[in-house]
Amino acid sequence: MTSTGQRLQIHDALAEFTLRHKAQPLIASQHALLAAPIDPPRAVACAKDAGALCRSEYDYERGRRFYLSALEVADHYGGISSTSRAEALLGLGSVEREAGRHDHREHLQSAASLARSDGAWDLYAEVATEMCRHGSSTTAGSVDAETRDVLDFALARPLAPGVRTRLCSAAAALYSLSNQEGVGRKLFIEAFELAEAAGDPDLLAEVLLGAHLGLSHPDDHAHRHRAQRMLAAVAGSDPGRLWEAAFLRSELGIVDGDIEAIESGHREMARLAPRVGRSDGSFGSGYRSAVRLLLEGRVDAAEERLMQALEGGARFTESWKLAIAAGILLSIRDCQGRLAEISDQVDGLIESMPEFVNWRAVRALVWAKRGLLDEAGAELDRLAIDGFAGLTPDLTWTAATACAARAAVGSGHDEAATALYTLLMPHAGHMTYTGTCTLGPVDAVLGRIAAQLGGGSEDHFVAADRLATRLRAPVYRGQFQDGSF
Repeated sequence: MTSTGQRLQIHDALAEFTLRHKAQPLIASQHALLAAPIDPPRAVACAKDAGALCRSEYDYERGRRFYLSALEVADHYGGISSTSRAEALLGLGSVEREAGRHDHREHLQSAASLARSDGAWDLYAEVATEMCRHGSSTTAGSVDAETRDVLDFALARPLAPGVRTRLCSAAAALYSLSNQEGVGRKLFIEAFELAEAAGDPDLLAEVLLGAHLGLSHPDDHAHRHRAQRMLAAVAGSDPGRLWEAAFLRSELGIVDGDIEAIESGHREMARLAPRVGRSDGSFGSGYRSAVRLLLEGRVDAAEERLMQALEGGARFTESWKLAIAAGILLSIRDCQGRLAEISDQVDGLIESMPEFVNWRAVRALVWAKRGLLDEAGAELDRLAIDGFAGLTPDLTWTAATACAARAAVGSGHDEAATALYTLLMPHAGHMTYTGTCTLGPVDAVLGRIAAQLGGGSEDHFVAADRLATRLRAPVYRGQFQDGSF
């Protein structure tokens, strides 16, 4: 029978052997952790490597166990640098965020504090990058102040080019769905330019993973197409990158009225879902199914599927999920002819997101639908300051602007309708977009404004029906041609 000391020596020798011969990190970490009393720093380093491997393979729970083991060794034996401890905390927070665990934030904050104390600025920036990604810091209607402070501090430090590039790219998620999305877009464009100049396909792919939120301006549609093609080209066999390229293709398909792009994107995402840790019952797959049912005209089924989807999405904040769901529910109620019923919900969204102006355009339309024409007109007057420049130019802009235009038609506010017609004209030939769904063709709104103002509406309505037919969305054929708004 071997003694404890002998077993330690055996595992120590095996750890050295596996490391020297560059064995699989999971094997090396097994022996290094069992020999931790002999060499604690080696055990911590091997556990971190194993955790990183598990994360790359989307095995977040196993990765979490390795990072926890690294921290347990550091606590028990000491002699571990604060930088090494910060790296373990960063890894732990990262896999917890991906797995939808809410304790990830505490661990990332601890990692940032240690890295800052050590002056390890690249590591601090890596923590800031992780904090900006989808998790407890990504909220709808506002920007998480604590994460923004960490981001700003990191951006002001001297960073390696690749580290700054990843940080700027991640910032897009933090600022999206807020009235400061332009800040995130500016940082994303900086990241894109840095990645292109670096000539590193892997770095470029990492940046392009954020293109959906980073290129969210209504004028970015062509740039989003280019980003999707580039991501597909550099994705290789990486399932996460292929999944994001398929997601971008399907979302672009909604705006383009391209049913083939939507369906091929959804098929590819479903194929890749098990490989990237996404279940068929996830929030994302659920809301996309709801959108497809809506386009098919199965409106009640779309609502039922959306309500089911809201039960998932553990890694998203409630405000984020509700903002996404609200855009789809708005489309559903519009198709049901029940917009007047959502007045209280819209007021609640405005109260919870007071700085996000686009919901006020929806309120103007709801008020017009309720026959509150003076109130709708007053809301339009507030929105019309500086030519409706207050509407946030993000993924929801065309839908919000279309709502304002419909409210102008319904309330007889011809001056606002004229201004909004001009704003929407560059987007003729596209579907409106709520960031996840659509309220119908832009041309249908343009045609309705033209009819109201006594101009030529026929070409717009023909173009709108052509696009709805291409999208195989019977629910939007003939939209507003009966004089409704």
